[in-house]
Amino acid sequence: MTFAPAAMTVEGRHTAAADGSITFWGPGVLRLRLYLARGPVEIAVEARGSSAAGAAPTLEARLDGRAIGSWAVPPGGARTHSFATEVGNAHEALIEIAFTNFHDGGTPLSSRVVSVRRLAVRSPAD
Repeated sequence: MTFAPAAMTVEGRHTAAADGSITFWGPGVLRLRLYLARGPVEIAVEARGSSAAGAAPTLEARLDGRAIGSWAVPPGGARTHSFATEVGNAHEALIEIAFTNFHDGGTPLSSRVVSVRRLAVRSPAD
């Protein structure tokens, strides 16, 4: 299943685009509640970012509050990164994608920001 970030719960300074993407202009989190069956789960995030102060923006994927991985989003066009994990018991899970290393460079063009374009979740329930 694929989700537009603008349709998810969003926390933090952000703007939403007409295509459903979200750009974070500060630390922020996307949250999605979704039923997941027992077994392997893949969470794929499509994003693009702008580096600042020598570092790329970092996105952290969490499942039920537990970090399952992080990704330094390379500058340039949108790219996709997948996080794999296991679900022990079928339940309504909380999936979070957090922007964890915002840097304020004084202007939007000199700050570290990230745009999340879509989120895809694959599990045995699909």
